Parts: sequence; structure tokens; C-alpha cells
Amino acid sequence: MSFRYFGDRERVELYTNDSLVGLGLRLWLTGITRVGTGVYKVFSFVLQKWTDSTTYLFEISRPLPGRYQQELPENIYVYNSLNPLRRDIRLIKLKRSPFTGISSSLETFSLENAPKYEAISYTWGSPTKDHLVFFDGNWLPTTRSVYRIIQDRASYFRTRLLWIDAVCINQENDAEKSVQVSMMGEIYHQAERVIIWLGDIRVRSSEVTTLMFLLEKLNYNIRNFEERMLRLDSQQFNAGTHESWEALGRMLTHPYWQRTWIIQEIAKARTVHILYGGRYISWDFFSLMVHQLGIEPGNRIMAQELVILKNDLFEILSGVIQIHLIWVIRETLTQGKPLSLEEALSYTYQCMATDARDKVFALGNLVLLTDMEEQTDIQPNYSLAVQQVYIRTARYILSRQANIILLHGGIGQKRNVSDLPSWVPDWTAQQPQIYETGVPAGRGYNPCGPGPLNLPLLTLSPNLLEISIQAIPLSQILHVSSVACPTSARGQQIDAKSFKSFYQAARLMVFSHCPRKYTLTNQNRAEAFWRTLIGDRHQRPDHQPNDSTRFRWPAQPEYEQLFQVWRNCALFGLKDRQLSDDQVKTASFAFGRALDTACGDGRKFAVTQDGMMALVPSLTEVGDVVVLVAGFAKPVLLRRGEMEGESWKLVGDCYVHGVMGGELWDGGKKAREFIIC
Repeated sequence: MSFRYFGDRERVELYTNDSLVGLGLRLWLTGITRVGTGVYKVFSFVLQKWTDSTTYLFEISRPLPGRYQQELPENIYVYNSLNPLRRDIRLIKLKRSPFTGISSSLETFSLENAPKYEAISYTWGSPTKDHLVFFDGNWLPTTRSVYRIIQDRASYFRTRLLWIDAVCINQENDAEKSVQVSMMGEIYHQAERVIIWLGDIRVRSSEVTTLMFLLEKLNYNIRNFEERMLRLDSQQFNAGTHESWEALGRMLTHPYWQRTWIIQEIAKARTVHILYGGRYISWDFFSLMVHQLGIEPGNRIMAQELVILKNDLFEILSGVIQIHLIWVIRETLTQGKPLSLEEALSYTYQCMATDARDKVFALGNLVLLTDMEEQTDIQPNYSLAVQQVYIRTARYILSRQANIILLHGGIGQKRNVSDLPSWVPDWTAQQPQIYETGVPAGRGYNPCGPGPLNLPLLTLSPNLLEISIQAIPLSQILHVSSVACPTSARGQQIDAKSFKSFYQAARLMVFSHCPRKYTLTNQNRAEAFWRTLIGDRHQRPDHQPNDSTRFRWPAQPEYEQLFQVWRNCALFGLKDRQLSDDQVKTASFAFGRALDTACGDGRKFAVTQDGMMALVPSLTEVGDVVVLVAGFAKPVLLRRGEMEGESWKLVGDCYVHGVMGGELWDGGKKAREFIIC
């Protein structure tokens, strides 16, 4: 006889042998369970109706949120100051009464001596503070999300202590906010548990039950198939109903998963539960399921089943990627491995934050800082403007010789933060994925050649707005395609027509301005063209996530056949009588994936004045200069500054066919200094 415990719901399942005693015991337990379930449902129904009634009565007695300042000027809650030396935090004390409603207060504790509490991880939603919460006899204006959380977490049966950032931190005090934000990693780590609150949307209980059933069934099937060493495929077993996959899809499209702050809130926590539709789901269990179904190579269940949800497919995949990202970071921190700031920023470029400064501040508790100077450089400071925060962060990273960060910068992509130096990345804008991070020497692009570098890689100028690099000018951009490659950004639909326009514009340029023989690689023009489209590399189909050897470069010759299938069938709708429909889909997907890897961030095709083919950022202009920079994994584009002198602006990184292996690097003899502003 054995028991199995299911977390917060305290559901215990009893298993016995198939004996007569066991059978009788099971029948007896079944009867008791049914009676108990009926009583529980009646009690829950009555309690819910009573709660709704009392909540409504208290609601109509509250002042209107839009007029609270005029009606109750002396009753607005005023925060007491916190002692930063004692590392004080505030906790919300909640208790619900069937007659007096919810009583709440804010109490102060030192973090080291705080009692057990729950930390809430949620999405702020609308920043408008149009709801009121009663604390210690005074009204505190807050957002709808926070109001709903307090209503949801207040219990009739016990007093709860909560930590909610929007309430427990005085958001109007920048000094306090800076101190508390720097402590948030410890606050979430010390919490008894972290609750991921997804309750700000209406969810039917039947939908949550269906979702739970799907996850349990998938867990069982995955264990079975792992034991038998079989490939996961939804065609091999019934993984779930259409409704259950729709329920999972709706959960994955919740805006919560796109927040920057949730990464540290989950990664630093000891225990995490997802609260969805009144049910608790273990984060470790849920994230592992999403990781195995959506990320692991060979597992195609999620891809096959979610095709039916075409309208939300990009949002769903974005949620899958974010959950996988948090899973990876949490595993990394659990194993005690260090995480650098440049890695964290690279991982989270698609995440969103209401305050642009939080794109950096939200990651401070995840990274390894070795001395006080480093901690001061990137410590949260809300008295600084966004531009100051980003410049300080970029200089800190470059001082660590992490030149890869420059490949995220440049004016060749749309930027949201104005007045940034061109070399400073705009972390609020969607940046290209830089695949060279962590790739061992000899396995990735190496335009500076295999020999040692005898040049200074990069110099930080005393002028905080400038840096200098050593680079060899190669050529100028002479022609730029008018059509960019369709981007795989979240929320944007991509169809064959968009790829067809990009392909036709690029092909017309190549066959109009490039010689028949591509001398740099001794290839004909057609071969050089398809290789340039995919950056002359592809991912191994059997690669593991975060595998630094996942790219093959140069691309294997058979990719020419894949290119032809992709062009003829996917773009122009022609039939290939020698291939089945499945073979056509597989071939088109393989080449399309390589194309997306090379230019899925909206790249354009370009030709230099020397006839070299290139993939360049979308805002590249004719006259931009291609240079090889000492120590960089890709060539970059520079544009002469508007002011007279030797100042230049960084446009961005680029792929130039035939120079990515150091073919034109002369040991740096022709290198000269460029001042980038």
C-alpha cells in the first residue's frame, strides 16, 4: 500500500494490491469520497455565494476611485519609511471575515527575521490606479490586478502574509524603490513559496480540469516512451483532445510570460506554484512538460497539435520559448553555475517591461558580480534616465571584454530609446539572436582568421559616449534590397507571399549586379546566392538545446536541393512528382529554418561595390562601410557621422559571403582606428 501527495490541494491517492480486502477498502473509500465530494460542493457553493454577496456590499460602500482625493484627503495611506540598514520589507497581512469582509494591514519586518510569507508573481496589467484597498484605516489607490490578488488570497480560515511589489514598495519613492529592487532576488528566494497568479482572466473550472488531465496524461506518456526509447509523436498515441490543447494554448498566451521581472521571481524561488482558475500547478512539473514537448528535438507533439490554433500560434510559441528560457536559467542557478549580465540580456531580449530601465534592473539578482565596483555600476538607481542606465550597462559589459554585446547594438534596427550612442544596444527593441555566444573557436564564423590578434580589441573612451575599435575597411554597400526578410517576431503573421517577395528582390539584385563567378569562394553565382540566404550554415537536426556545436558551417551541399524544393514548392506552389507531400514539407521546413536563423530578424539582401553578397540590417543605407573588427565574430557596418571628423556610427553586424573564415584578414596590418559615437 502506498500514498502519493499532490501538493497544496492535499489530494492523497491510495493504491492497494488486487486482493479482496483491497477491493473492499477501495469501494469503501470510493463511497466516502463521493459523499465528501458532495458535501464539499454544497459547502463551496454556499461559501462562494456568501463571499460574492459580502464583497458586493463592501464594494458599493467604497468611495469611487476617480474621486478618492477629493472625498478622503485625510484618509489616504501614507507609507512609513524603511530602514535600508536593517534591510526592512513590508508584508501585507490579510484576513477575511464573513461579516466584516477583508481586513488588511501593512507590517514591517527585517528580511532576515520575517515570518513565513507568500510572494506574488503577476503581471501589472493597466498601470492606472483606479481601485482602492483599505490598509490600517486608510485607503491606498492601486491597480485592478493588485486589487484582484488581495480579494483572491484573503482566506476565511487563516491569516496570510503576502509580498506584492506594487503595494509593499513605495512606487513614488525612487530611493526606496532602488533599494528594494536590489533585494527582490532575496525576497523571492526567502518566501515560503512564490505564487504565479494568472487569475486576472476568466477561466472555466472545466477548462482547468481539462488542462490538468492533459498534463498528467502527457507526463505518463513521456515516461512510458522514455522507458521504451521511442520517439514522441502525437500520431503514436492519443495525447489529448482538441479542447485540452486549446486550454493549454490559452494558458501559454497569457501576457504574464512576456514580463522581464518574472524571470528572477521564478528562478530565485525555492518553491513555485501556478494559480490558474483556482487550481495549483507545480511550476517544476509544468515547465518540464512544456520544455519536453516544445523544445526537445524529436518531440513534435506540441508543434503538431498547436497547428490547429493558427490565430495564436506565434503567441503560443513565444510563451513556450519564455517558459523554456526561465527553465534553463532556474536550472543554471540551481546547479550553482554563474550567469553573466551579457548572457542574461541576450536571453531576455524579447521580454517586456513597463519601465525601460527594468530591462536591466530586473536581471541584477541573476548575474554574478565579483566586486563592489561592479555592483555599483549596475545597481538599480531610478534617479537615472534610461539613456544613462543603458550607457553604464554597455560600458560595464565592454569593460569585461564582452564584445559580443556590440552585435546587439547599431542604428540598423528600429530603436525605441532616443539619444543613445549607436554602439549602445536598445534593450527595449527586439534584437537579433546572436548565435556566436559560447561557440568554441573554429566552429563559428571567424572573419579575423585563426591566428592570434596583436591589436587592442576595443578601447573605452574617457568620453562616456564614445568607444574606439581597430578595423579593416573592406568595401561599401552599393545596392540594398527594397524588401526585408519576413521577421519571426511575436504576433506577426508570415506567409509564403512575404518570403516570395524577399526572394525575388534578392535574386534580381544578384543577377543584375554580381558576376557569374563568385571569385571569393570559387563558386558560381547561383550557389553563392543560396548559401548567402542562409548565412552558409544550418543547425544539426539532432542538436541539443544550448549546444554550442549545433551549427554546421559551411552548409552541406545537399542544402542546394532543399533550396530548390523550398523555392519551387513553398514559394511558387509547383509540384514535385519525385517527392511525397511529407518530403516536400520536411525539405521546405529545413531550408526555411536555416533562412530564419540567418535573417529572421528582418535582414535585407545587399551587394557591395566589389560584388560581394551580404545580409545586412533592415535600415542599412547605400554607402555604409563593411569593416572587419579585431576580435569580432562578424563583420560590421559603419556609417560616417553627421559631424565632420573621424566619428562613425555603428549600423550593425552583417554576413558577407566569402570573408567569414578570415579570407581577407591580413593579420591586422591594414587596420585603423574608428571612433564610434
